[in-house]
Amino acid sequence: MNCNRRSPPSGNPETNRRSSFSFGRKSSISGLATLSRPRSNSRPYVRDYGTWKFTIHSRRYSYNLFTPSNDEAWKWTYAIQEVIDSKPPIETPSQILIKELREASLNGYNDEIDKIYKLNPILRNVPYMLKSPLLPLPYGQIMSSNLDKGYTTLQDEAVKIFNVLQGSEQLPDPMPVIQGILQTCQDLKPLQDEVYCQLVKQTTWVKDADNLNNLRNWQILCCMCCTFIPSRSILRYVRFHIKRQVELSPKTQMAAYAGYALEALKRTRTREFVPSRDEIIAILGRRDMNATVFCHGGGSCQISINSSTTAGQVIHTLVKGMNLDSCYNRFSLYEKSGLVEKAIDDRSVVADILAKFESLNAQNDDGNKDSRFRARGLSDRGKPWQLFFKLFCFLDTQSVKPDSIEYSFLFEQAHEEVIRGKFPATDEQLIHLSALRMQFDKGDYVHGDWINDLTEVYPVDRLKVKPKEDNDFGFQQRDRKDTFISGTLRGIGEKTLKRLQKSASDDNILESVYRDDVSATITAIIDKWRTLKGTSAERAQNIYMSFMRSWKYFGSRLFEVECHDGRQAYPKSIWLSVNKSMVAVHKINDPNPLDEFPYEKILSFGAPIPNEYKIIVEGRRSELTFDTTEVFEIAKLMKAYINEIVKKRNMIPA
Repeated sequence: MNCNRRSPPSGNPETNRRSSFSFGRKSSISGLATLSRPRSNSRPYVRDYGTWKFTIHSRRYSYNLFTPSNDEAWKWTYAIQEVIDSKPPIETPSQILIKELREASLNGYNDEIDKIYKLNPILRNVPYMLKSPLLPLPYGQIMSSNLDKGYTTLQDEAVKIFNVLQGSEQLPDPMPVIQGILQTCQDLKPLQDEVYCQLVKQTTWVKDADNLNNLRNWQILCCMCCTFIPSRSILRYVRFHIKRQVELSPKTQMAAYAGYALEALKRTRTREFVPSRDEIIAILGRRDMNATVFCHGGGSCQISINSSTTAGQVIHTLVKGMNLDSCYNRFSLYEKSGLVEKAIDDRSVVADILAKFESLNAQNDDGNKDSRFRARGLSDRGKPWQLFFKLFCFLDTQSVKPDSIEYSFLFEQAHEEVIRGKFPATDEQLIHLSALRMQFDKGDYVHGDWINDLTEVYPVDRLKVKPKEDNDFGFQQRDRKDTFISGTLRGIGEKTLKRLQKSASDDNILESVYRDDVSATITAIIDKWRTLKGTSAERAQNIYMSFMRSWKYFGSRLFEVECHDGRQAYPKSIWLSVNKSMVAVHKINDPNPLDEFPYEKILSFGAPIPNEYKIIVEGRRSELTFDTTEVFEIAKLMKAYINEIVKKRNMIPA
């Protein structure tokens, strides 16, 4: 095969395949060689324009190879990859010595272990730099999604990390360096075992166990043990090393860090993010960290967690602490930023969630990135992320007693759905509910009282122009000319508004009309609030909840989705309702469903592609397809309700 030449290789790669493949005497292909995917040279000013290029990375050099067609490039790629895969695995001297240490340890040959360490400096702390990795790492440029971090090759990155470990005691603030090492290991998975071996090496045969450099390396080892699970052979090696160092220097600070690292290895779970700054500080202090969990009404509590505490364990602690063990409904932890929230899986590591918050909050502080995160639904106007404790599954909303803590959660969550516009109600009903909420929060109206933030009591999105629909739920709807919104933004009509939008050179006119609409809404709420004078907070809360419970489907979670239905049986924008017994389809703001699908009739559900949710129902010819950014939330909730149904059935004796 000719390299870096325009003339294509001759012959069929199938007939040219050999048990060995080389580019000269000093460049034979080994099992660590890597192969890049073929790509087209489509730039006219580049040499070998019009050909397909793929690259072989060996230990010392990288070879660019060219073929005239894509098919031929892939044939060569598959053929060369088979040769690479057929090569025996390469073992470094460190790997061979680790095996010898294991054998000597299993046989109890302590003298042999000391001899191995004494004769092999590669296993112990040394003052000079490392020239090559301790473990075999694939050759070639790093193909990482984090291209902006400037990674080169795995070998180079391994040597860089070792150099940092040697001078760790000179760092005025070790936090950025520790996070950098952990982030590199998170981005480049093959380096995790390598860094474990480097840390074991640099903490072996140290004259003063409690010198600053040694303690710093032990701190980094603790952070590694709290973040990454090494491969089985390296895990055994790390455990052997930790126990041996504790035996050699039992009453030292080093031994305390070693014990902490050993315990961390027993409970570490797979993570998506490296530890946050607060978590690293807690690890360096060998203690648990505090996390703040928020709930409705501005309440919050501090809980103690470690690097492996799961969301399920936190929920259990909170439920027990609030005496909610016998509650009728199920609680969950949520990731929350303003109006954006996502339920957290019970198996998720809470420290990992907090580390993600630190990353998102830092990026939200950057004005250039904030808009990108808002567009992806990752944040709400840059508001900070929080852990939030609230109800998840509504299994029995009618049996909850008014004097219970669960009732307060139910009330707050019902009100949250109202102000988000996810409850079917008329304008008059919403005014009534808003007035009840003001009575609950503030008590009797006092002359001069005003509602400073309408979003706290009323769904302001309703003030945008939407076609009015009849609603037979609760009160009767009055004619448009008799309602309080006559002459406001919603009273001028949709066609008139469109003309207004086109003719306005700026948003001043629209904002002025919107302000009038908000003012009219606030005035109507206050007028209704006045009529509630003498109503106690408890009474206002009960009236509010009685109205909410009067809806047959109260407890349903409503998701606004776009429907793709070939039969055009549904409007494009609809509510997908998920509750304890079924999934239903509603028109927006319509309390009565267009269709109901009990879980027993649902054959499958899920998201085959991002932002598309499908439900296959027994007896229905076509599948239900919806566009939504909340596919995981819908699937998570449906799965939870189905699990509750199965659990309930298993509890019933045959």
